[in-house]
Amino acid sequence: MDDINTKWDNLLTLLGEFRNKFPSKKQLNSSSIDKEMPYVNLLMERLMIDGDDLLAFGPEELAKCFFSEAMDFVYLLAKIGFPTATVSEFQSKIYVKRANYNKERKKYELAIEDCENA
Repeated sequence: MDDINTKWDNLLTLLGEFRNKFPSKKQLNSSSIDKEMPYVNLLMERLMIDGDDLLAFGPEELAKCFFSEAMDFVYLLAKIGFPTATVSEFQSKIYVKRANYNKERKKYELAIEDCENA
């Protein structure tokens, strides 16, 4: 569980650094966006990779927090002027991850229910 908490803390730190670097009132221009895109892509990749572990091994509350933080990240990208295509792509990745999580969660709950009824 410590490993999950460490990953979560690291992810929150990265997202916090991003928020500090780009407060929502700051509107980026296209050259700034081009310059920052590798950083944003890396952060999204980290979110997706660490998210898999958090969702697979973390408690349900952590999953809710993860999706909330991930969507906040996407909304901030939109607010500060990142291209709609980028924002939509990231948003859809998070929606797919959430749908997969919900599907797995449901299977897990049904399996527990079956065990309890056996």
